[in-house]
Amino acid sequence: MKKHSIHFQLAVEEQTHVRQRNFPLFPASKGRGAILVGLIMIMVIFAILAAALLPLTSTSFFSEVAANNMNKAYYLAESGYRYAASQFISVSGETNRDNIIGSVHNKTYNLSGGAGSFYIESYPYYYKVNAAGTNTTALQTKINGGIPSDRTIPTTGRIVILNEGTLVGTAVNYTNVVLAGSNATYRTATFTLSSPVTVTEGYTVLPVATATAQTLTTNGNLTLSAGAAAFPDIRGTFQLVGAGSTVYIYEKKVGNNLQNITNFINPTNTISVAVTNGQDVALLKYLDIRSTGSLGSGIMSTSRKLTYRGPIAAINSDQGLASNGLPEAQAEQKGDALLTMLADASGSTSTGNFATTTLGGDTALSITQTTGAGNQPSTEAYVSMPGGANNPIYQSWDGAGSYLSYDIQVKVATGTWNSATNSFIAKPDTYCAGIMFRASTALSNQAPFYGFSIMRSNNNRGNNNDGIKDTMIPDPATNNNKAMLVLWTRNSNQGNGDDNWLAYKLLDEDDGSDVIVDDDGHVDDWSTLLVRIVEAASLKLTVNDAATINLGDTITGGAGTAEVFRKINDSDGKVVLLLNKVVGTFTRPNTIGSFTTDSTWGYRSRDNYIWVFYTDRIDHSSDTTALNNVRLGQTRGTVNWPMNQIQNWDAAGDKFTLVAWNASLNTAQDSTLHIMGSGKEAGAILRTQKWTTGAYTMGSFPPEIGVVSLGKNSVKTYFDDLAYYLKGGVSSGGTGSETGFLPPIQQ
Repeated sequence: MKKHSIHFQLAVEEQTHVRQRNFPLFPASKGRGAILVGLIMIMVIFAILAAALLPLTSTSFFSEVAANNMNKAYYLAESGYRYAASQFISVSGETNRDNIIGSVHNKTYNLSGGAGSFYIESYPYYYKVNAAGTNTTALQTKINGGIPSDRTIPTTGRIVILNEGTLVGTAVNYTNVVLAGSNATYRTATFTLSSPVTVTEGYTVLPVATATAQTLTTNGNLTLSAGAAAFPDIRGTFQLVGAGSTVYIYEKKVGNNLQNITNFINPTNTISVAVTNGQDVALLKYLDIRSTGSLGSGIMSTSRKLTYRGPIAAINSDQGLASNGLPEAQAEQKGDALLTMLADASGSTSTGNFATTTLGGDTALSITQTTGAGNQPSTEAYVSMPGGANNPIYQSWDGAGSYLSYDIQVKVATGTWNSATNSFIAKPDTYCAGIMFRASTALSNQAPFYGFSIMRSNNNRGNNNDGIKDTMIPDPATNNNKAMLVLWTRNSNQGNGDDNWLAYKLLDEDDGSDVIVDDDGHVDDWSTLLVRIVEAASLKLTVNDAATINLGDTITGGAGTAEVFRKINDSDGKVVLLLNKVVGTFTRPNTIGSFTTDSTWGYRSRDNYIWVFYTDRIDHSSDTTALNNVRLGQTRGTVNWPMNQIQNWDAAGDKFTLVAWNASLNTAQDSTLHIMGSGKEAGAILRTQKWTTGAYTMGSFPPEIGVVSLGKNSVKTYFDDLAYYLKGGVSSGGTGSETGFLPPIQQ
């Protein structure tokens, strides 16, 4: 283009030059006339060429600009979606987040400096109760956005109502729905119900379909007998109402069939579920959000519209029927795949070797080699999950603002397997086996971590004759050869490690009332050990109750904010607020609403709060007390979880015994140790700051969790039913950035 422009300019200059020489209108001779005619012809040719090239140049220029603007408009449209997502995650509480979805609907946002704009439309597939009602059949709801022209709401159907994930009653039919409002603001929908309900403003209403009798399988289909019109065509999540808390996701809907269904949390999990005829299927929260990016004006105006469709959730109460109605449970991983992963991760004699084996028709994890033999103090074996990229544990840590909280459990057995009786015989008298967690560096014989183990050790010869270091026994003069549960620390102090007890609870060997050991102190087959660890910042109040402070509330302190993740009580009964998602420079506020904060406690920026539980395979009745041995059992192959709120412990959820720690703590090893808890968890919460998470990236995230066995009898130790349950936030797709929406389909 520049070349053509230069030629055109030269032609004009030549023409001017000729005129300045004052050539006569008619030539004085034939020679001169011929030259003049030739020059005129050249000038005419250049003029024609210039006129022809100018449109080509302009077309090329405008095409390049248009293509560039189209790309910019695309990115502006993407920015609109990301803006909506960032607004969604910036507030706490399910209703507040839903309102954010409505607040960005039908809005244009202009970038500074005339850099373009984006326009957002929100079209949820769920409803929010808009007016409280007692035994009402006219359910008034709000749609936080509008209803697009390519979608209709069935005039009759079924719905379920949720209060922060907890089902309110059962699914109910509606016989009519009246829509009001416009897409310019938000729409309302009033459902005429076949039976009355009592609701509060802010409850969530989900569409329900019914299924035919069938078996739901991995990557299979689910046939709906009614209500399919309320479900989106692609990538919806659903639950079978009253049939457990599992969340499923389907790839697409074709007619009345939901196709290619997998487990939403873990797509590799096997699905085999008997679906009854008329089974209610609840569509979980789903959003159609459309963003239009625009740039320029007039003939240079360019726009691009993108549609994002998929399930939404920052936390579990947004995404399903939660077991306890608490906004924290996020992702469960369990099964033989974890055992195989651990076996594959082992293979270093510096930490021992592991392999999977079949015992009684089920897979277990065995120890094939320890780090030493005989009486060596370093006789042990431990292995942890792989760290690094694509790690769901990292995603949970990142989504909670670099605080990591989870439950982890494993079943333990010791001895020699007897296939005739499907049980262990020749059980060892000494052992130390259980869970390792907060493994903060790459696994080696100097890796630091916490351990929680069932242990019986012997130091009556004044040395480590059982291969378990004597520093693991609290008060050896009185606790030698006694079975106990012990929280301990590996300090990574030299090649043979440095293992020290931190806190403990003695187990009753006399009458076997704890059941996980018998009256000889031997481990009961497949006893379950469970650790709950919450990493959080904290503030303490000067009151015993703070009912008006809710989980998910945002607390402002100085130039920072934090979100309330849990409420617990110190040993004096005063409320302690556990915080995560800390943003900015947070300092202790003197008051939170009408409550005064404790200046002595101050603002603690990071601690671990640890609860431990245990159970055996047998049901021993149940009650409303967490700290006793009246509890339900957990057979091999079954994975249950303790209630999130111990103070609400009930007989139905009484599946574990919560450990109350002995008052003696090893503060010489960890000066931050502090026993907390009152009421149903009195003396059961241990605060420790010894090992916390660091400034990780996805690629550098450490192993974090695994299993461990100390002592020369480690080769007689077996593990099964390893499982963990992540608590807190999860970032979208593990990209290291919290968006608040689950990954959508872009159209």
